[in-house]
Amino acid sequence: MARTSIWNSLRAHKAKLRPQDPISYDRWRQGRGKMRARPPYGFCYFQGQVIKDPKEYPSLQLIQSLWKQGTSISSIVRKLDEKGIKTRMKKPWSYNVIKSIIGRLQNGSMDHLISSAKQKKSKANSPEVKNESR
Repeated sequence: MARTSIWNSLRAHKAKLRPQDPISYDRWRQGRGKMRARPPYGFCYFQGQVIKDPKEYPSLQLIQSLWKQGTSISSIVRKLDEKGIKTRMKKPWSYNVIKSIIGRLQNGSMDHLISSAKQKKSKANSPEVKNESR
């Protein structure tokens, strides 16, 4: 017998399939440092926080600097391939990937990630944190 037909017959007889206790979002989110979504290129999760990826962030800076110099997207793709830099999935770069990265840089959607990563780094180097760790 198919599971859907069993489910439909239980629903028809008004049987409760699972307890319907509502859980608040804050309680559900508690203890979960990250969600399932992958952060944008150049960033990664570390201990539940989004930080600059040491392998990808230099490539992101290169893409940004080439774009600010007026280099076309096709030329950026060629330069990354010439340098042997691969994508996160170890594939060659494509026009659309570079275009989406530049779009995120232009509309400011990655600015909060860059600034929050800088703040975390400065907090880690502050004298209060160093004294507490001793």
